[in-house]
Amino acid sequence: MRTSIPETVQTYEIMSAPGIVFNGELGYAGGISEVALRERLSARPTKLDMTREFSTAKEYPMKSLLLLTASGPLLILTSHESLHDQKLLEELKHKGIGKFVAFEVPLSLARERYGGHFQAVESNLHETDDLRVLDFNGQRVFQLFRFDELGAPILQEQP
Repeated sequence: MRTSIPETVQTYEIMSAPGIVFNGELGYAGGISEVALRERLSARPTKLDMTREFSTAKEYPMKSLLLLTASGPLLILTSHESLHDQKLLEELKHKGIGKFVAFEVPLSLARERYGGHFQAVESNLHETDDLRVLDFNGQRVFQLFRFDELGAPILQEQP
């Protein structure tokens, strides 16, 4: 059997598949029962340190915003401190979004509702990224969040 990451096999001396590494320690090599794996995963810390595993992850707070645009709802992650940040507004306008109604979505709620997808989008941020789309499926966004969970509406219209 070949592996695409031979350095991991050598570092943890994995001699059989699968080899599962938890927080820098070889957790299992060879067969593992589903029950044992679930127990090990449920014992992990509630907040993963994504910056250790992914060097491109953001290390400062993000905002999650629901934008109601002419082409439909978008849920975005941004590193900008405010929706009124001129650079953010320019980025949105460059993407064809100049007029919208926005609601701040509590980051913890977005993280909870999107789970692994949220972590993947968040950890895939590059140092130059300021804006990432978490979801562009309006039906799913509306099913996942109630209006009483969102911040006050912010109206934005750029010339």
